[in-house]
Amino acid sequence: MKRLDHVIDEISKDISALHRLVADAVEMSVVAIMEKNTDIARTLKAGDSKINELTGKIFHNCLAAFVLFAPKARDAHFIYSAGFVALDELERIADYAKGTAKQAKTLPALHGDPANNEIASKIHAMHELCADMLKRAVESYLANDIAVAQEVVVADSAVDNLVEEFNASVIDNCAHLSTREKVDLIKISHNFERIADRATNVAEKTVFDVTSKLTI
Repeated sequence: MKRLDHVIDEISKDISALHRLVADAVEMSVVAIMEKNTDIARTLKAGDSKINELTGKIFHNCLAAFVLFAPKARDAHFIYSAGFVALDELERIADYAKGTAKQAKTLPALHGDPANNEIASKIHAMHELCADMLKRAVESYLANDIAVAQEVVVADSAVDNLVEEFNASVIDNCAHLSTREKVDLIKISHNFERIADRATNVAEKTVFDVTSKLTI
């Protein structure tokens, strides 16, 4: 029989692997809308089974750990939250990536079009900040690093500001786009806002797992 520390190590490695799959999906979704590449949306949908399978494995191992080892204190906090980090946060972010990639069907290619330079730049900025938040959130979670987790929580407001600026720019400065295209762009910014919210949730779980408090 595996020891508890071995199970926790396996869960940690699987969460790290799940993060890589999800981060790649988000990056691919940005490529899809920049290049109007509708094949990527189909690729993300096909690859969803890997994410679902790994999420299911993590959740199963978390349940099994409680049944077999009855963990206590910090181990119990980690195992309890790990299943929800995978299922409620990371898997949902993959869904947002699929939603973003779908907009390639109706939007014009954004990359290389001078009329859409500002829009493309703001999308890249939202993606970079969200990707960094997610990376640091998962790393802080696995390392029980409260300081980094708190930085992630603070960064959420920066994403909110970028989303507001982006939406205002779409509404006020994109007369060349149709109403449908503007709505689709705002859907994309909403997806990034939700990705940042999910990363913040992971960071807040780190704080709770270590301190048993919701905030420091």
